[in-house]
Amino acid sequence: MRNYILANPNQFINNFFDEFFTPAAESIEKSMATDARKTENGIELYVDLAGFKKEEVELKYEKGYLTVTAKKSEDSKDDKSFLMRERSVIKSRTYYVGEVNEDGITAKLDGGVLSVALPKKVEVENKKTIVIE
Repeated sequence: MRNYILANPNQFINNFFDEFFTPAAESIEKSMATDARKTENGIELYVDLAGFKKEEVELKYEKGYLTVTAKKSEDSKDDKSFLMRERSVIKSRTYYVGEVNEDGITAKLDGGVLSVALPKKVEVENKKTIVIE
């Protein structure tokens, strides 16, 4: 790291200030650009996850919130040779989707885009007619 700083002091300082003054939420949103669409059946989300395999992506739904987490790590036996590592990535973003049918949630990762279908929760009426004897 020291050699990198000495060889590129201006670039190191520029990168430091750019990262320091960029809000974390803004950089996450840019790296996980999302489109959401309301349909007759529920909600559809499309999340950009270029470079990730489906084994590296995890979805969790809890109390109206869907969390998408993508983890990628490049294994290397010689960690001392790196001046900088940006390819080991953990991205996570949470979306409020409301109450949906948890058992009907489906997801597919194709061409770097994660498609998630969140079907509406079907309201079951709990009315019962009681017969009077």
